[in-house]
Amino acid sequence: MLCLLYLFSASVITIEAATHEDLTRLHEKLMANYNKDLRPTFNISQPTKVYLEFQLLSLREFEEKTGKFAVVGMFAIFWHDFQMEWNPENFGEIDHTFLPQSSVWTPDIILMNPFEKIEPPGFDRQKVGIYNSGLVIWGPDDVYEVTCQADVTFYPFDQQKCSLFFGLYMVTLIDVIIETFSDDIQTDFYYPNGIWALQNTTCEVYPVMNSPTLAVTIEIKRRPMFQVINTIVPFSVLGLLNVLVFLLPAESGERVGFTVTVLLAIAVFMSIVTETLPGASEPSFPRLCYLLAAELCINALVTVCTILISRLNHKPKHETVPFWLQYISCKCICYHAKKQNK
Repeated sequence: MLCLLYLFSASVITIEAATHEDLTRLHEKLMANYNKDLRPTFNISQPTKVYLEFQLLSLREFEEKTGKFAVVGMFAIFWHDFQMEWNPENFGEIDHTFLPQSSVWTPDIILMNPFEKIEPPGFDRQKVGIYNSGLVIWGPDDVYEVTCQADVTFYPFDQQKCSLFFGLYMVTLIDVIIETFSDDIQTDFYYPNGIWALQNTTCEVYPVMNSPTLAVTIEIKRRPMFQVINTIVPFSVLGLLNVLVFLLPAESGERVGFTVTVLLAIAVFMSIVTETLPGASEPSFPRLCYLLAAELCINALVTVCTILISRLNHKPKHETVPFWLQYISCKCICYHAKKQNK
């Protein structure tokens, strides 16, 4: 938070006794013999230290089917450039200024696990804040889209863990060192998401192939109430209604019609609900789908049993009960009798 406030503090500071000519002379002095392709370290045998923190602004989307995870975030990046030092007394007490990011050296940060294409953060017209002490502040913001495999085993009570990996292109630890201000990312300006709740965040730096890499990990948890009310509760009610068919008198003739109606309602409801369920089969399959399939099979079995019972109840008197049904009935009666005798 303090770093972000420091980043934008220059926009509210007023400079007294400074003129446009002073600012022009300052820019000419800073850009004279300046080479943006060379890293800003006086002793090239020592690495350039870059300090940064990541500010999460919002969760844009998470698609389980395609594995697309998108967030809106902003970096606050700091480093020291000895070529950007000046004495404010020589330039009308100007102690800071702004330059286009394309005109100064900036760390070549890239997203290493993008969903579609690799692009550097920020945009061409973005500015870089420079202070007379040589402190350079860069705050690129962007929509970062990465690939993240969804674990929907416990959908809609699932939690997801996605990481954004930022590395320095063609740079080793001998040239540039990355350090963070905190082990967590900043969420002071985070806007809550209606589907996902932010659980935990981590931010750590470790080397990958001798190159500094920043790993921003975000853990989110789904808000399940929508699926509970619109999927689980209706299926439970339909399943309960189908079981209650055995309370209807067999002579009423409404059993078969009732069970078929409920079965059709479940089939139609499943076709509607399927569109809202995650369509991924790997690496995990939603257990809720097993529940829905089991509910459909149970209701189909109840329908078959109802038809058989109705057929037996209304069979002609000259027909005998099938042998297999007699066998099952005797077994059940004997089992209950032995149980009661014990």
